[in-house]
Amino acid sequence: MLNGDYLNYGVIAKNLYPDVEWFFDEQEGGYQGDWYMVGKDKEGKYYFFTMSYGSCSGCDWLESIASSGPDGKEEMGELIDKILNTPILENKEAALEYARKFDWQHSYDRNANNPLVKEVVEAIEKS
Repeated sequence: MLNGDYLNYGVIAKNLYPDVEWFFDEQEGGYQGDWYMVGKDKEGKYYFFTMSYGSCSGCDWLESIASSGPDGKEEMGELIDKILNTPILENKEAALEYARKFDWQHSYDRNANNPLVKEVVEAIEKS
Protein backbone atom coordinates (compact mmCIF):
# COMPACT_ATOMS: atom_id res chain seq x y z
CA MET A 1 0.00 0.00 0.00
CA LEU A 2 1.10 3.55 -0.75
CA ASN A 3 -0.59 6.47 1.03
CA GLY A 4 -3.44 4.13 2.01
CA ASP A 5 -4.02 2.86 -1.54
CA TYR A 6 -3.19 -0.55 -2.93
CA LEU A 7 -0.19 -0.27 -5.21
CA ASN A 8 -1.22 -0.18 -8.84
CA TYR A 9 -0.22 1.81 -11.92
CA GLY A 10 -2.69 4.58 -11.20
CA VAL A 11 -1.42 5.05 -7.65
CA ILE A 12 2.17 5.19 -8.88
CA ALA A 13 1.32 7.75 -11.60
CA LYS A 14 -0.60 9.91 -9.12
CA ASN A 15 2.29 9.85 -6.65
CA LEU A 16 4.90 10.64 -9.32
CA TYR A 17 2.75 13.51 -10.64
CA PRO A 18 1.10 14.93 -7.50
CA ASP A 19 0.27 18.28 -9.14
CA VAL A 20 -1.72 16.68 -11.96
CA GLU A 21 -5.48 16.38 -11.70
CA TRP A 22 -6.23 12.99 -13.29
CA PHE A 23 -9.71 13.52 -14.68
CA PHE A 24 -9.83 10.34 -16.79
CA ASP A 25 -8.85 7.02 -15.19
CA GLU A 26 -10.17 3.88 -16.84
CA GLN A 27 -9.16 0.27 -17.29
CA GLU A 28 -10.22 -1.62 -20.38
CA GLY A 29 -10.20 -5.38 -20.02
CA GLY A 30 -10.61 -7.92 -17.28
CA TYR A 31 -7.75 -9.92 -15.85
CA GLN A 32 -5.64 -8.48 -18.69
CA GLY A 33 -6.06 -5.15 -20.37
CA ASP A 34 -4.94 -1.57 -20.60
CA TRP A 35 -4.98 1.28 -18.12
CA TYR A 36 -5.59 4.77 -19.48
CA MET A 37 -5.24 8.01 -17.54
CA VAL A 38 -5.39 11.61 -18.71
CA GLY A 39 -4.64 14.55 -16.48
CA LYS A 40 -4.00 18.26 -16.50
CA ASP A 41 -1.65 20.39 -14.43
CA LYS A 42 -2.09 23.98 -13.25
CA GLU A 43 -0.16 25.28 -16.27
CA GLY A 44 -2.68 23.69 -18.64
CA LYS A 45 -0.42 20.85 -19.80
CA TYR A 46 -2.04 17.45 -20.41
CA TYR A 47 -0.56 14.11 -19.36
CA PHE A 48 -1.35 10.78 -21.02
CA PHE A 49 -0.52 7.63 -19.08
CA THR A 50 -1.11 4.17 -20.55
CA MET A 51 -0.01 0.78 -19.32
CA SER A 52 -0.94 -2.80 -20.11
CA TYR A 53 -1.67 -4.98 -17.09
CA GLY A 54 -2.24 -8.64 -16.39
CA SER A 55 -2.88 -11.10 -13.62
CA CYS A 56 0.47 -12.88 -13.41
CA SER A 57 4.17 -12.12 -13.29
CA GLY A 58 4.53 -13.13 -16.93
CA CYS A 59 2.11 -10.50 -18.20
CA ASP A 60 2.16 -7.69 -15.63
CA TRP A 61 5.10 -5.48 -14.69
CA LEU A 62 4.06 -4.94 -11.06
CA GLU A 63 3.31 -8.64 -10.57
CA SER A 64 6.76 -9.42 -11.94
CA ILE A 65 8.41 -6.93 -9.59
CA ALA A 66 6.46 -8.25 -6.60
CA SER A 67 7.50 -11.83 -7.33
CA SER A 68 11.15 -10.85 -7.80
CA GLY A 69 11.73 -9.78 -4.20
CA PRO A 70 14.83 -7.61 -3.70
CA ASP A 71 15.89 -8.37 -7.28
CA GLY A 72 12.91 -6.34 -8.50
CA LYS A 73 14.56 -2.99 -7.69
CA GLU A 74 15.96 -2.55 -11.21
CA GLU A 75 12.60 -3.44 -12.78
CA MET A 76 10.85 -0.96 -10.48
CA GLY A 77 13.27 1.74 -11.62
CA GLU A 78 12.46 0.91 -15.25
CA LEU A 79 8.72 1.10 -14.53
CA ILE A 80 9.11 4.48 -12.83
CA ASP A 81 11.17 5.74 -15.79
CA LYS A 82 8.37 4.66 -18.16
CA ILE A 83 5.77 6.50 -16.11
CA LEU A 84 7.98 9.60 -15.86
CA ASN A 85 8.27 9.56 -19.66
CA THR A 86 4.52 9.74 -20.13
CA PRO A 87 3.56 12.05 -23.02
CA ILE A 88 2.97 15.65 -21.94
CA LEU A 89 1.04 17.92 -24.30
CA GLU A 90 1.30 21.71 -24.15
CA ASN A 91 -2.41 22.57 -24.38
CA LYS A 92 -5.96 21.32 -24.88
CA GLU A 93 -5.75 21.40 -28.70
CA ALA A 94 -2.59 19.28 -28.71
CA ALA A 95 -4.17 16.88 -26.21
CA LEU A 96 -7.27 16.47 -28.37
CA GLU A 97 -5.17 15.80 -31.46
CA TYR A 98 -3.06 13.26 -29.56
CA ALA A 99 -6.15 11.49 -28.22
CA ARG A 100 -7.67 11.18 -31.68
CA LYS A 101 -4.46 9.79 -33.22
CA PHE A 102 -3.26 7.62 -30.34
CA ASP A 103 -2.90 3.89 -31.06
CA TRP A 104 -5.23 2.52 -28.42
CA GLN A 105 -3.15 -0.70 -28.25
CA HIS A 106 -5.45 -3.60 -27.44
CA SER A 107 -8.70 -1.76 -27.88
CA TYR A 108 -11.09 -3.63 -30.17
CA ASP A 109 -11.70 -0.56 -32.35
CA ARG A 110 -8.69 1.72 -32.66
CA ASN A 111 -10.26 4.45 -34.77
CA ALA A 112 -12.11 7.64 -33.90
CA ASN A 113 -15.39 5.70 -33.59
CA ASN A 114 -13.97 3.80 -30.61
CA PRO A 115 -16.11 4.56 -27.53
CA LEU A 116 -12.94 4.92 -25.45
CA VAL A 117 -11.58 7.60 -27.81
CA LYS A 118 -14.90 9.42 -27.58
CA GLU A 119 -14.81 9.26 -23.76
CA VAL A 120 -11.26 10.61 -23.63
CA VAL A 121 -12.02 13.41 -26.11
CA GLU A 122 -15.16 14.39 -24.17
CA ALA A 123 -13.22 14.39 -20.89
CA ILE A 124 -10.52 16.63 -22.39
CA GLU A 125 -13.10 18.99 -23.85
CA LYS A 126 -14.73 19.34 -20.41
CA SER A 127 -11.43 19.92 -18.61
